[in-house]
Amino acid sequence: MASLRDTQRRFAASLFAESAHDHPRLAVYQRNLRGNFAKVLALEFPVVQRLVGTEYFDVLAWQFQQVEPSRSGNLHGIGAPFPNYLRGRFGGGDLSYLGDVADLEWAVEQSLVAADAQAPLDLHAFAAVPADEHHNLRFELRPSLRLSRSQFPIVTLWRSHLPDHEGVVHAERDDFTLDLRAGGENACIVRAAGDLQVAALDHAQFSWISAIAQRAPLGEALEQALNVDPQFDLGAALRRAVQEQWFSGLSLA
Repeated sequence: MASLRDTQRRFAASLFAESAHDHPRLAVYQRNLRGNFAKVLALEFPVVQRLVGTEYFDVLAWQFQQVEPSRSGNLHGIGAPFPNYLRGRFGGGDLSYLGDVADLEWAVEQSLVAADAQAPLDLHAFAAVPADEHHNLRFELRPSLRLSRSQFPIVTLWRSHLPDHEGVVHAERDDFTLDLRAGGENACIVRAAGDLQVAALDHAQFSWISAIAQRAPLGEALEQALNVDPQFDLGAALRRAVQEQWFSGLSLA
């Protein structure tokens, strides 16, 4: 007589079988397993779905599910491995941008569910620091801030394939064009005052905020940015970060 564990394993294997199950009751479980997984994945990666089409996305979702099945009762986390799966699947080919688009979409998802910051940076606290100590400043980033790097124009690609405030998807217009070889876009995603902001950063800005995210003091972060672009404007970068509420606090190293 088979043990309960062996029975459970055979049941799970039958659900993940590539072909439809002959038993009608088990086939229902199998369809629900695939369908629910694909629906949740599509909610987390709507632009990837739009880029490849619903039918092919469902195929991708099933193939991804076989490699990375959900290990939690909460399906929200199923998307975490999806960007790297797509990179491994399509890297170097015509669809190599899909992994980076998925990385941006997952960063958006993570930003939406991140904790709220108590308050944005108090500029009076910055002004109270002596000028000769500015290079030792460490900034606290908002919990919702996420970063995504790409050699493709992922922010433009992402925005153009989502409905705007009037419900228009610009990628579906006859006059829409986008050169994927136009250069990379790095993204900074943050939720502030209830609004999600997705900003495109040049390489120097991205290097600077990435260093700050890794707890580098301001002087070190500036050096990294200047190594990328000797014309990097620290004042402009700080003004933008404060205006878009990337920071929630500061301290001295």
